Amino acid sequence: MNRPCQNTVPSIILFNNAGTGTGEDFPNEEDEGWERVVGVNLSGTFYMSRAVWPHMVGAGGGASVNNSSIAAVIGFSKNLYDLTDRAPSSSYYVSKAGVDAFTRYTASMGQQHDIRVNCVGPGQILTPMEQVVENIIASSQSSICLRYLTVLVIR
Repeated sequence: MNRPCQNTVPSIILFNNAGTGTGEDFPNEEDEGWERVVGVNLSGTFYMSRAVWPHMVGAGGGASVNNSSIAAVIGFSKNLYDLTDRAPSSSYYVSKAGVDAFTRYTASMGQQHDIRVNCVGPGQILTPMEQVVENIIASSQSSICLRYLTVLVIR
């Protein structure tokens, strides 16, 4: 138990933490908002996973955790609606359900390569994040950096 780890294979851990929404609810959500949310939440998870996957396979395994939401499996509460005077964006719900499905798919694919893929789904959290991100994107030329907030750890 006191011996140092003899593992010489690097551990690759990917945490896909991208998430955003729009200020509009269904049916008022604009096409641009829909595309942006699905692009960040679902496509960002796909693109990062696809980019890291060959490195995990080459390393003999790895771990990937995708951040989803309870919104992927249940509707929003009356409390949330009462606090915000609107329903959350449909694109958020749809994109996080897609993250759940993608997680199940990649978990199945990863078995043969010793790659574990899991998903976490936090509950409703009211934060000013949406407005803060929108303000940063509106005032920044380098907003592309915020599109895919992902953590990659190689140790």
